Amino acid sequence: MLAGHVKDGTLSDIKAALFFSLMADTTRDIVKTDQLSQVIRYVCVETDVAGKSEKLKVNESFVGFVAVDDQYASGLCDIIV
Repeated sequence: MLAGHVKDGTLSDIKAALFFSLMADTTRDIVKTDQLSQVIRYVCVETDVAGKSEKLKVNESFVGFVAVDDQYASGLCDIIV
């Protein structure tokens, strides 16, 4: 339950962000299974009490690992999308 709550909060922050990017990289684990790690970097605008923009804050959240069966560009694209 807690993981779902954290994930939902992170997703709502990302949806509200002005800018975001996705970083993805593959690696093999100890049993030789290829995994795709996904990290999302996004920019949040912090405001003061009056609602005026004060500063930008860059956040980075690790989304998770996904097993990869197809390492061709089309297979990786399918996993990411």
